Amino acid sequence: ATDFIEKSSKSTQPFFLYFPMPAPHTPWMPTPAYRGATTVGEYGDYMKMVDDAVSTITKKLDDLHIAENTLLVFTSDNGPYWRINYVQKYHHNSAGIFRGMKGDVFEAGHRVPFVARYPGVVKAGSVSRTTITQASFFATCADLVGIKDPHFKTEDSYSILPVLKGKAADVEGEEAIVHFSSKGTYAIRKGPWKLITKLGSGGMTNPAEIKPEPGGPTGQLFNLETDIREEHNLFLQYPEKVKELSELLERIRSKKIKK
Repeated sequence: ATDFIEKSSKSTQPFFLYFPMPAPHTPWMPTPAYRGATTVGEYGDYMKMVDDAVSTITKKLDDLHIAENTLLVFTSDNGPYWRINYVQKYHHNSAGIFRGMKGDVFEAGHRVPFVARYPGVVKAGSVSRTTITQASFFATCADLVGIKDPHFKTEDSYSILPVLKGKAADVEGEEAIVHFSSKGTYAIRKGPWKLITKLGSGGMTNPAEIKPEPGGPTGQLFNLETDIREEHNLFLQYPEKVKELSELLERIRSKKIKK
């Protein structure tokens, strides 16, 4: 990665680097220099390697004096694989306050770090509450370099550049965010509301699926603004919200997206 950055910095053309580290995905394999570097076992040691790798890349940008002309994004593809026995053994919850883990339809399955550094453009230390997805990378990159060609317009991708610049609180054109678990349970997020189409985690956390009881909820509805831990299912209390989000989810899944 650093060799590519150094070579690309000598050109007047913009460059794009996608650097997907296997760490800290299983198998957890910290090199000898990092074994025992933390108190959270091989997982923690592997995370220390991630930290140092990111530091090496940022330092290269600084040393080449191109940091102020480079958007650097650090993010992840899904939440952590972190079971209850790890929490008990290490007294540490990798998912923090969020419910579930990788593969789940709950927040810990999909809510991931998204850290952007772009000196002079993205305000240092700023925090945004805007809900975004990595599907928007494509449109954002096109916006960043000024590409207007409709050939590059991609469905479900919306530029978040105004959000990064602090000039917008919402992503223009994005009605809602749809995601699903490793076992195919759908969820839709609009504003603070999140509707899950089934009961259970839909993934790695037990129970993955719960059979509805007569007269009980058939899905899950949470207000993440007041219940970020997803502890209070409001499915039966807000039938109009369930109907609204169910219809929107079906329309999006049918690709009949409102323009």
